[in-house]
Amino acid sequence: MMAEFQLAFVAGRADDISFSPDLAWEWLWNGSHLVPETQSDVVTWNYPRMDSSWHVAYTTSLHVTDVSINNEYVLSAGNLTKVDLKEIRRKAEEQSQRLHHALAMSE
Repeated sequence: MMAEFQLAFVAGRADDISFSPDLAWEWLWNGSHLVPETQSDVVTWNYPRMDSSWHVAYTTSLHVTDVSINNEYVLSAGNLTKVDLKEIRRKAEEQSQRLHHALAMSE
């Protein structure tokens, strides 16, 4: 959601040079009212000033390090904990090869 926040800020600033990132920040936080079950989720970032809309608006190297949903980590130290990413990529590669083969045979 930080990329969306930054994009909203850039779009707002393109239209009005006095546009503050605080307004886009409010939009981001208001989204939690639309999806209230996310309000107890905990996201840890690699950047210490995530509480400042001005800092986040101008920082390009923001990365999530940990995510806890219902007190259960789904991302820990940048690694997924609930799925095997290598297995997903392996299966995606198999399906990609299968699709490309089928497309080549249909010509």
